[in-house]
Amino acid sequence: MSVYKFDALKISDLIALSLEHPDSDYDATRHQSKQHLTDLYTTRLVANAEMLGWFGVRIEDKCLVAMPVVLKGIQVFTQELPMFLLRIATIKHQASEQEWIRCVAEELSFYYARYVDMLALSGDTK
Repeated sequence: MSVYKFDALKISDLIALSLEHPDSDYDATRHQSKQHLTDLYTTRLVANAEMLGWFGVRIEDKCLVAMPVVLKGIQVFTQELPMFLLRIATIKHQASEQEWIRCVAEELSFYYARYVDMLALSGDTK
């Protein structure tokens, strides 16, 4: 599988950014602290690094270092990485391995579909 490698991005920084995004639905009155959730979700992603590697999502030393190349010309959509990681980290941990794999594949498809949508909106047809 081809992967797009980039400078290491700290997972905890990306998760912290995602919790600031309106789409995260974070609500301080209903959820635990952002720092607690950042630590929890970072730990989950690092613990699942080997399985994420099956998809080309590479995590090393608590950093994201690569994403899969799904189609020539489609690059990593960096603006969406925080929310992508948050969605992966919040997959129900009691899900079976098969269900977890299905959910990760679905999230990857949503992630890259959003990139293709952005290209279409910008008029870039490369």
